[in-house]
Amino acid sequence: MFVLELKPQRVWGAEIAAEMFLSGTGSALFFLAVVLKGVGLLPARAALLGEWLGLGAVVLAAFFLLAHLGVPARFIQAFRRPHTSWLSRGAWSTTLFCAFAFLVVLP
Repeated sequence: MFVLELKPQRVWGAEIAAEMFLSGTGSALFFLAVVLKGVGLLPARAALLGEWLGLGAVVLAAFFLLAHLGVPARFIQAFRRPHTSWLSRGAWSTTLFCAFAFLVVLP
């Protein structure tokens, strides 16, 4: 069940802003490279570069997420409450995107 009441977030800083920006920009770049290659508007070599750059931006976003946590050993706690925490949802979506994007780019 999702919590629908609005609460202002006062604990997110520059690390989370960078994580959100890089993950959104990187995933959009990856998506555009795949789609434009699929319809033939982008050569395969240029699309591969876009895919790798997009994946790299999302991986860098994951490091900003870890920087926000403070203690790297606590990173597993970021995955514990996806039903109530937007930070946890972001950690899951970033991890899943990186795993599947790597499988796409690898061949």
